[in-house]
Amino acid sequence: KNIMRRGADRVAINTALFETPTLINQIRDTYGTQAIVASIQAKKRDPHNYECLTNAGREKTGRELFQWVEELSTRGVGEIIVTSVDQDGTARGFDETMIQEIVQRCDVPVIAAGDAGNVDHISQLIKTAMKKMDTCQVWNLEPNTPYLLKAAEVI
Repeated sequence: KNIMRRGADRVAINTALFETPTLINQIRDTYGTQAIVASIQAKKRDPHNYECLTNAGREKTGRELFQWVEELSTRGVGEIIVTSVDQDGTARGFDETMIQEIVQRCDVPVIAAGDAGNVDHISQLIKTAMKKMDTCQVWNLEPNTPYLLKAAEVI
């Protein structure tokens, strides 16, 4: 409540959604669905199976990623931001298979985070699946990123 009173129009929540399942309903009913961004950190178990993590990617939840995405979408989150723990900070690109599956399984905007190492990673993901992504890391690596994305015809 304090964050929203201070002017935030949305909050990204991960661990608390697992600890307090009714939190989605409380925020949705008080502030609207646009105020809830479900943050998901996922780790690959095998080529087509991912587990959700909490506490900055340190704690296993036992929840299967795609089932969790469907539940979050059904329960009324406004957006989902997803990070592949396996790729995060490596600058090797996004886990496109995971992200494409998430986009197909939910009706809310999906934001890919944490994995872009160059403009090609962003360009490829935009062309295949995404409308939104967190690109903080690549801005530090390539100062001309906006121009390169425009030249690649992705923005």
